Amino acid sequence: MKIKKLSIIIVLIMAVLSATLLTGCDKGQENSKNNFPENKSTVINAKNSSQRSYDIDIEEFTEKFNEMYEDKTNKGGVALDSKDKPTGLTEENFTQIGDKKVKDGETTCNTYHHPTAKCEIILTVDNKTEKIISFAVATTGEVWEKSAKDVETVAVIGSVVCGGYEIEDFNFFKKLYESAISGNCFYDEILYKTSGTEKDNCSVIKLMSLPCSKDSISKTSYTDYKKYLNKDCKFGEH
Repeated sequence: MKIKKLSIIIVLIMAVLSATLLTGCDKGQENSKNNFPENKSTVINAKNSSQRSYDIDIEEFTEKFNEMYEDKTNKGGVALDSKDKPTGLTEENFTQIGDKKVKDGETTCNTYHHPTAKCEIILTVDNKTEKIISFAVATTGEVWEKSAKDVETVAVIGSVVCGGYEIEDFNFFKKLYESAISGNCFYDEILYKTSGTEKDNCSVIKLMSLPCSKDSISKTSYTDYKKYLNKDCKFGEH
């Protein structure tokens, strides 16, 4: 099924901006004290409701994503051209969703989406600084059931690029997203969220990474992922 048929995604896209988050449940994990990625997070202070953003714009994101995706998958690109041939992301194909200049904290933001072969890439961008406030992918339950690994790869690479990490960190963040199915995970001032799975029989699956201060999520249920891996807290604690 081509991505252009996933019209239901657009209806629910703006939910990406919501800070309403899932409650975690306990889940086993191996001790990983010495396996944390080097802290290269490009999170910066911002005036939005989460008080943080990525220090990267759409142009930089597009260039780095294409390079890392090709290195990781050895495929021509994550998107499809007019002849359904694999191609890379293009800045021009990030198109606006919904109203322009939506109020977010003390600033305004715009939301853009880019179709790919198996999912939509969604970026919320600070209107003034043009920095990315949040990154997400969305797809249908039907596509997820058949192509979860492909969608997950897009989500992981996008989050690695936004956070300023390296391709060698792919497996760490893959496991982080898989943990986030059970509840929100907070790592290096970034909150990771997965909502909807084939088990829930949901029509839309979303994987999201959102830079935020601890203060901005003080009333949110989440797991401090580093403490959890070090066995200093249980899942759902921070």
